[in-house]
Amino acid sequence: MSWAEQWIVVTDLDGTLLDHHTYSWQPAEGALRLLAEHHVPVVLCSSKTLAEMRILAEEMGLNYPLIVENGAAVAWPEGDDFRVEPLGRSRQEVIDEAHRLRRDGGYQFSGFADWSVADVVERSALAQESAALSLQRHGTEPIIWDGDEASYEKFVDALALKRIRAVRGGRFIHLMGFFDKADGMKMVCEHFAKLRNCSMKALAFGDSPNDAQMLNAADVAVRIRSAQSNDMNLQSTRLIEPQEPGPTGWAVALSEWWQAKGEIPIKE
Repeated sequence: MSWAEQWIVVTDLDGTLLDHHTYSWQPAEGALRLLAEHHVPVVLCSSKTLAEMRILAEEMGLNYPLIVENGAAVAWPEGDDFRVEPLGRSRQEVIDEAHRLRRDGGYQFSGFADWSVADVVERSALAQESAALSLQRHGTEPIIWDGDEASYEKFVDALALKRIRAVRGGRFIHLMGFFDKADGMKMVCEHFAKLRNCSMKALAFGDSPNDAQMLNAADVAVRIRSAQSNDMNLQSTRLIEPQEPGPTGWAVALSEWWQAKGEIPIKE
């Protein structure tokens, strides 16, 4: 077994493997092809839904587990479909609690449960078909906060009493149970360790605060430059930080990792 086959790549999508404005992943196409040739699993891990992610995975030629909605579930490929394994509370439970707080506490926000497909298109820059797919959610509710920061902090505290977190992503705040992308990554690593009968290491890519726990849990972390990348609280001792944003930076970082055969120096 080669050194590369003992690794998996786990990557965020928006602003990381996908360009923040165009949603293109093509600048990383060569890097993805290299990983495929050497049997390195590429696991997409995003706030996106399974309905959205399975199309992207197919376009990229990937047939691996998908970590959906910030770790709300892991979707395992089974034939032409996926088996969904939830990791936390359902989306309806999250919506019920958040909307009760909005009604009783006067908190100012709106989210996917309030919006039509056209509203999602306007707020996300997604195409209409993709926006419709983004509404097919399992365990999270994206919102836009319209109140001030003080009331937001009170809202977050009130949610926490109901075992719900508010996590800032690239475009939205994601309301979700107490699960994380790192939980999904750990589950997928354990799966491949059993499948390949060896210990597996993870190379993780992200660009915003909702990726931080995943990057901190990885053996090597890649911080992709974005408007929110400096807000990530990273303690990773093996960190790659390309200057280029989006999929171009993704490809640059992958090249650096590949040339080092995963042996990225520890940062003091």
